[in-house]
Amino acid sequence: DTAEIILEAARGPGNVTVDAAGPETLTFSEVVRLLASATGSHARLVHARPGAVLGLIQILGHLRRDVVVTRDELAGLMGSLLVSHDPVRGRASFREWVHREGDVLGRSYVSELQRNYRYAPL
Repeated sequence: DTAEIILEAARGPGNVTVDAAGPETLTFSEVVRLLASATGSHARLVHARPGAVLGLIQILGHLRRDVVVTRDELAGLMGSLLVSHDPVRGRASFREWVHREGDVLGRSYVSELQRNYRYAPL
């Protein structure tokens, strides 16, 4: 359980970085296909040049008045910066969670800016 991993790290001495991911490792394409399957989406996965993708994402972000993904985040995804090289420690399956929660995933839009930076009026 991720909580157990975090508590174990917190009890240890000093600052540590702990990889709590696992047990499976999925590619970005596999995650997209998994989410589409679990939510009943018929969207097709289309591969495109990073510049074209970023341009389309920026247009979408402008229309939503939000930041969908930044240039740095896209570069990190493409550079496999989210891939850990540490031993797997997590035991909760992302695949199982997605299938269990598929009926609610993607049903409403959550704004990155609203959630993290904008304050709701009183």
